[in-house]
Amino acid sequence: MLNKSFLQLINQRVIEFQPPYLAFGIFGLVNYPSFYIVWRYLSPQQTTSITLRMIATILCLPLIVTKFW
Repeated sequence: MLNKSFLQLINQRVIEFQPPYLAFGIFGLVNYPSFYIVWRYLSPQQTTSITLRMIATILCLPLIVTKFW
């Protein structure tokens, strides 16, 4: 088992230096669909998949609302 003070230190660091979930969420919501359009029409590529991009976009939605959980 881990030492209790070590676990408290880890929890304190996580609270102190929280990852920028909001920034990552907004970045994903904007860039996944927009780069589909860019790669589909402006620079055609065979590997562009709208399904994967929409799944990634939907997965970015919870990152935006993490402060409300």
